Amino acid sequence: MLAAMVALVLAPPARAGADGEFGISIGYAELSIDDDPVLDDLDDQGGLRFEPRFTWAPSEDLPNLRLGIGVGFSFFYDEEDSGQDFGGFADVEDFEEISFIIPEFQVTWRQPLAEHYFIEGGVGIGAVFGYFRAGQVVFDELFDQDVSEWDLALGIRPLLRGGYMSERWSAGLEGSYLFTDLDFGHGIGGNMEELYIGLFYQHKL
Repeated sequence: MLAAMVALVLAPPARAGADGEFGISIGYAELSIDDDPVLDDLDDQGGLRFEPRFTWAPSEDLPNLRLGIGVGFSFFYDEEDSGQDFGGFADVEDFEEISFIIPEFQVTWRQPLAEHYFIEGGVGIGAVFGYFRAGQVVFDELFDQDVSEWDLALGIRPLLRGGYMSERWSAGLEGSYLFTDLDFGHGIGGNMEELYIGLFYQHKL
């Protein structure tokens, strides 16, 4: 059973040329971090999320069911005055940043609402590669780097899309909410959530 599921994910069906779609989404993301004083400045921090993806319908009997493989990229950055100066003429700023790279498998159900409109809901499950960096900058150039760490965790991301669909393309709004847990060492990390709202475009192959 498990082998069959893996084969289904890794090998899109022969009908992918007819049912396959390549899509991209881009928009605003907001990061939430539970009870970590080190990352307090990044809690509720806004950022950017971008995702390319490929989706397909695995069965003629269930044309509304779609599988997909996507890779999400998110970036969050905060910079504040440290109260120090460099050489008496330049302010030193403290910075923190978190980046996510998220390859994931997606399962969705696309439901037509009218002749050219649809809603599509589902979930993405995948690996979350998290990168945390902190230090100081002068004139927005790296001056000192205190921490630079990676971590890997499981991510679960309920998602919802809706919009307009023509014979060859579709476009609209997309939202999702990522749940993950990252530990960067040095007592830094914890439960992290990412709210995303953006635009998407998909083109049939």
